[in-house]
Amino acid sequence: GDDRRDGRGGHRDGSWWMLRELVKPLRDRLKANVRQELVPLYEPRLKAMTPHLAGALFSAGYRQVDDLLAAKPSTLSGQLAQHMRGATGRGAYFRAIARTLIEEAREVLALQHELDSGEATEADGG
Repeated sequence: GDDRRDGRGGHRDGSWWMLRELVKPLRDRLKANVRQELVPLYEPRLKAMTPHLAGALFSAGYRQVDDLLAAKPSTLSGQLAQHMRGATGRGAYFRAIARTLIEEAREVLALQHELDSGEATEADGG
Protein backbone atom coordinates (compact mmCIF):
# COMPACT_ATOMS: atom_id res chain seq x y z
CA GLY A 1 0.00 0.00 0.00
CA ASP A 2 0.86 3.66 -0.20
CA ASP A 3 2.04 4.64 3.26
CA ARG A 4 2.07 8.35 2.35
CA ARG A 5 -1.74 8.64 2.46
CA ASP A 6 -3.25 10.69 5.27
CA GLY A 7 -6.44 8.60 5.54
CA ARG A 8 -8.63 11.34 3.99
CA GLY A 9 -7.82 10.70 0.34
CA GLY A 10 -4.84 13.03 0.26
CA HIS A 11 -1.17 12.80 0.95
CA ARG A 12 0.47 13.80 4.20
CA ASP A 13 2.31 16.60 2.44
CA GLY A 14 -1.07 18.22 1.62
CA SER A 15 -0.43 18.30 -2.13
CA TRP A 16 -3.98 17.30 -3.14
CA TRP A 17 -5.39 20.75 -2.32
CA MET A 18 -3.40 22.15 -5.25
CA LEU A 19 -5.00 19.72 -7.68
CA ARG A 20 -8.46 20.42 -6.25
CA GLU A 21 -7.95 24.17 -6.74
CA LEU A 22 -6.78 23.67 -10.33
CA VAL A 23 -9.72 21.41 -11.18
CA LYS A 24 -12.44 23.45 -9.40
CA PRO A 25 -13.14 25.89 -12.30
CA LEU A 26 -13.47 22.98 -14.71
CA ARG A 27 -15.71 21.08 -12.29
CA ASP A 28 -17.94 24.15 -11.83
CA ARG A 29 -18.14 24.69 -15.57
CA LEU A 30 -19.03 21.06 -16.25
CA LYS A 31 -21.59 21.04 -13.45
CA ALA A 32 -23.26 24.18 -14.82
CA ASN A 33 -22.84 23.10 -18.46
CA VAL A 34 -21.96 26.65 -19.53
CA ARG A 35 -18.87 28.49 -20.75
CA GLN A 36 -16.44 29.33 -17.94
CA GLU A 37 -17.21 33.06 -18.00
CA LEU A 38 -20.92 32.30 -17.42
CA VAL A 39 -20.45 30.23 -14.25
CA PRO A 40 -20.75 33.24 -11.86
CA LEU A 41 -24.12 34.06 -13.45
CA TYR A 42 -25.30 30.46 -13.58
CA GLU A 43 -24.22 29.50 -10.07
CA PRO A 44 -25.76 30.06 -7.55
CA ARG A 45 -28.53 28.55 -9.57
CA LEU A 46 -31.53 30.78 -10.07
CA LYS A 47 -34.62 28.76 -11.03
CA ALA A 48 -35.33 30.98 -14.06
CA MET A 49 -31.71 30.97 -15.27
CA THR A 50 -30.85 29.04 -18.41
CA PRO A 51 -27.56 28.84 -20.32
CA HIS A 52 -29.09 31.09 -23.02
CA LEU A 53 -30.20 33.69 -20.47
CA ALA A 54 -26.78 33.61 -18.81
CA GLY A 55 -25.16 34.19 -22.22
CA ALA A 56 -27.51 37.09 -22.98
CA LEU A 57 -26.86 38.63 -19.56
CA PHE A 58 -23.11 38.29 -20.07
CA SER A 59 -23.39 39.95 -23.50
CA ALA A 60 -25.35 42.77 -21.88
CA GLY A 61 -22.52 43.37 -19.38
CA TYR A 62 -23.68 41.38 -16.34
CA ARG A 63 -20.89 39.29 -14.85
CA GLN A 64 -22.38 37.81 -11.67
CA VAL A 65 -25.74 37.40 -9.98
CA ASP A 66 -25.05 40.41 -7.73
CA ASP A 67 -25.12 42.63 -10.84
CA LEU A 68 -28.82 41.88 -11.26
CA LEU A 69 -29.64 43.66 -8.01
CA ALA A 70 -29.03 47.08 -9.54
CA ALA A 71 -30.99 46.29 -12.72
CA LYS A 72 -34.42 47.72 -13.47
CA PRO A 73 -36.83 45.15 -14.91
CA SER A 74 -37.64 47.34 -17.91
CA THR A 75 -33.95 47.85 -18.75
CA LEU A 76 -33.08 44.20 -18.18
CA SER A 77 -35.95 42.94 -20.34
CA GLY A 78 -34.80 45.19 -23.21
CA GLN A 79 -31.23 43.95 -22.85
CA LEU A 80 -32.35 40.32 -22.85
CA ALA A 81 -34.48 40.87 -25.94
CA GLN A 82 -31.56 42.58 -27.68
CA HIS A 83 -29.09 39.79 -26.93
CA MET A 84 -31.25 36.71 -27.51
CA ARG A 85 -32.12 35.21 -30.87
CA GLY A 86 -35.75 34.96 -31.84
CA ALA A 87 -36.78 37.66 -29.40
CA THR A 88 -39.08 39.56 -31.77
CA GLY A 89 -42.58 39.94 -30.39
CA ARG A 90 -41.74 38.44 -27.01
CA GLY A 91 -41.66 41.62 -24.91
CA ALA A 92 -44.05 40.33 -22.24
CA TYR A 93 -41.95 37.17 -21.88
CA PHE A 94 -38.74 39.16 -21.34
CA ARG A 95 -40.42 41.53 -18.87
CA ALA A 96 -41.60 38.53 -16.83
CA ILE A 97 -38.19 36.83 -16.99
CA ALA A 98 -36.42 40.07 -16.00
CA ARG A 99 -38.67 40.52 -12.94
CA THR A 100 -38.23 36.87 -11.97
CA LEU A 101 -34.42 36.92 -12.33
CA ILE A 102 -34.11 40.08 -10.22
CA GLU A 103 -36.45 38.69 -7.56
CA GLU A 104 -34.63 35.34 -7.43
CA ALA A 105 -31.25 37.08 -7.29
CA ARG A 106 -32.43 39.07 -4.26
CA GLU A 107 -33.71 35.93 -2.54
CA VAL A 108 -30.60 33.84 -3.25
CA LEU A 109 -28.20 36.59 -2.23
CA ALA A 110 -30.19 37.40 0.92
CA LEU A 111 -30.07 33.72 1.89
CA GLN A 112 -26.36 33.56 1.08
CA HIS A 113 -25.75 36.68 3.20
CA GLU A 114 -27.78 35.16 6.03
CA LEU A 115 -25.75 31.95 5.86
CA ASP A 116 -22.47 33.88 5.72
CA SER A 117 -23.54 35.96 8.74
CA GLY A 118 -24.43 32.79 10.65
CA GLU A 119 -21.02 31.31 9.88
CA ALA A 120 -19.34 34.52 10.99
CA THR A 121 -21.33 34.47 14.24
CA GLU A 122 -20.39 30.84 14.89
CA ALA A 123 -16.72 31.58 14.13
CA ASP A 124 -16.86 34.47 16.61
CA GLY A 125 -18.23 32.09 19.24
CA GLY A 126 -21.76 33.53 19.14
